[in-house]
Amino acid sequence: MEKSSLEGGMALLQQSYLKKLDTIIKDLRRLREILTKGFLPVKDIQQLYRTTHNYAGSGATFGFPDISRTAWGLHNALKKFLDTKHDKRKSVKETADLREKLEAFEEACRSALKKPWAGPQQQTIEPVSAKNHEKKTIAVFSKKKNQADSLVDELQHFGYEVAFIEDIEALCLDIYDAVIIYSTLQAREISSIEAAAKATPVILITQHDDFESRLTAVQAGVDGYFTASPDILKIMDKIEQVSKRNAPAPAWNVLIIDDDEMLAEFYARSLDAVGMKTTVITNPKNCLKTLTAQAVDLILLDFSMPHYDGKELATIIRQHPEYVSLPIVFMSAKEDIEAELILTGLGIDDYLIKPFTIEQLAATVSSRARRAADLKTLMVCDSFTGLINHAHFLERFSSVLMDVQRNQRQSAYAMIDIDHFKKINDTYGHAAGDQVIKSLARMLQQQLRRSDIIGRCGGEEFGIIMPGCDLESAQRIMEALRLKFANSPFTIGKNKITVTLSGGLSMLDAKTPMEQTIAAVDAALYQAKAGGRNKIVTI
Repeated sequence: MEKSSLEGGMALLQQSYLKKLDTIIKDLRRLREILTKGFLPVKDIQQLYRTTHNYAGSGATFGFPDISRTAWGLHNALKKFLDTKHDKRKSVKETADLREKLEAFEEACRSALKKPWAGPQQQTIEPVSAKNHEKKTIAVFSKKKNQADSLVDELQHFGYEVAFIEDIEALCLDIYDAVIIYSTLQAREISSIEAAAKATPVILITQHDDFESRLTAVQAGVDGYFTASPDILKIMDKIEQVSKRNAPAPAWNVLIIDDDEMLAEFYARSLDAVGMKTTVITNPKNCLKTLTAQAVDLILLDFSMPHYDGKELATIIRQHPEYVSLPIVFMSAKEDIEAELILTGLGIDDYLIKPFTIEQLAATVSSRARRAADLKTLMVCDSFTGLINHAHFLERFSSVLMDVQRNQRQSAYAMIDIDHFKKINDTYGHAAGDQVIKSLARMLQQQLRRSDIIGRCGGEEFGIIMPGCDLESAQRIMEALRLKFANSPFTIGKNKITVTLSGGLSMLDAKTPMEQTIAAVDAALYQAKAGGRNKIVTI
């Protein structure tokens, strides 16, 4: 959302908020007059108690901190009058205190109407740029070019764009996904490493393996530390890990459940402005229906609503196995919410105390959604290749097949296997075999379409589902993959070797069960092996 659009939307919300203030002032005046003559009816106390709860949480959010402060004071005073342990006709002192708090809240509302609105007292967060991180750019610095030649070649082989830099100060002149620095950690190099680390993740390669050297690197902001001649696979793992620091935040899908429609809309606009996707529910009864109908990465849930307890709603959500790990962030005006949530055993991920800033809201939602996504990745992905594991691949296969059955949508399925893989392990060692597997996994991610589903289905076997792909396109994609892999030699020690792959390919048929399709493609794969390897057989 553009800044002007956000400000325009916020201005409309502010106008609606001020209209509500005008209405509440009239009601406060009426209640103050009643209180002057006697005691407030219980019904009026209960209604005002709910109203002040909402304004305590929303005032500062809309740029009026005095409203939040005085509403909270009145809210606490009203709570004493709702306490059934005491006489409803309170003492003169308590009644006077209530009248004082009511007048203070009324005056804060009047003052807000007189002041021109300057917007919420917080900075607007700019959306993260949508930089393409499909092919990562790595800078390699070394005073001796031949020292880094092998590393540069291997990184390029695995699909990275690599820039060799001979001047360490030039590392800050461009933007990279990661920087690899060969260094002796001399004092004159440390300042340049610190400067580079402020702009991009830094991985250090050095001959020093003592504690003091590692401490110096950490203090300089280094993210990865390797000694001597590190394994290329370990360097790649570290690149993938640290490059996430500069990666654009995903467009998290956030479900906002709050009975205060205006405040919920404010939260939605704030999160939309930083690239998230939001859905607002003001009637909690609709939450399960919404969760079933669309993807949700996180729930932002009001803790106290007039007719619903947030804890009860969270319990209902957690009763469904598919939502047990879905992160829930509570919003509450209660200072003691943490202690109360700990006792529930609901596994609540976080909470926000109202009023909170846009920055606090966006940071909490983003960090909790990312953490949940990382945990999910650990559960569904193969730890070595980063591709989805076999069990999850079969789940995705089933979903695509259901889509084929419902919508008659063309989709293809392929199984590929590395040729003579045992021979590679026996001849060059398991490290060489690991390198080949990881290289193929990366090539699959780079060569195939974003919509394609790739899974590691065995040691050196990979499954590929191509939703919405016709047979001719699927054959063209698989043939291009086969050729590229065969024409990408591997450097194993002092040897350069070529490796090929074989595969089977088939279209998904709405009338053919998943198990039968998998068996048929597996048979086509073995047919390709028997026919000389390095080919794709279509059935």
